[in-house]
Amino acid sequence: MKTIMVYTPKGGASKSTLVRELAVCFSQRGERVAIKDLDPQLTTTTWYQRREADMPAVVPADAGNKAIAANADYLFVDTPPGVGAANILGDQKSDLVLVPVRPSPDDLGSGLSIVEPPAKRNWVFEVAQTPPGARLNGEAARLLAAQGRLAPVNIGFRVDYPSAAISGEAACEYGSTKAAKEINELADCVKKYLVKK
Repeated sequence: MKTIMVYTPKGGASKSTLVRELAVCFSQRGERVAIKDLDPQLTTTTWYQRREADMPAVVPADAGNKAIAANADYLFVDTPPGVGAANILGDQKSDLVLVPVRPSPDDLGSGLSIVEPPAKRNWVFEVAQTPPGARLNGEAARLLAAQGRLAPVNIGFRVDYPSAAISGEAACEYGSTKAAKEINELADCVKKYLVKK
């Protein structure tokens, strides 16, 4: 089983959105997928409670990886903001750490602060919630790329993401939308990063 942790100490950086979008996207491709919600706010868990489809399944936070691996080939882990996130990073095994960062000074400062802790891990920055056509997007990408690996796909600030979440869906289930396209592109990147360390 491959474990993908979505981690950053900054709140509101799209961790839960990326976890559920990528997990659903992988499920759509026929993969066996589970989600572990380690955030005390339980954003991903409450999303799953609104979801009609059974997959991807949210497993208990204390479930062991061996038990999860019996039914899943991929595990996506949603982490809390703040100090708790750093503790989880130290405790949890992962094959890839995806670090979402919004293109703002506050988020960049927080995102860049994690460069040292996951230095020995397979990790990548992801620019998330990008406003259309904003110069900030390119500036953020350049700054992050100078500090570590950067996914070549920006996740836009799109209404499809929260709209889909209302009914426990994912925007990638909306067919040929921009949101579905970028999540599928990010899923392709995640698969590549899982084999290329």
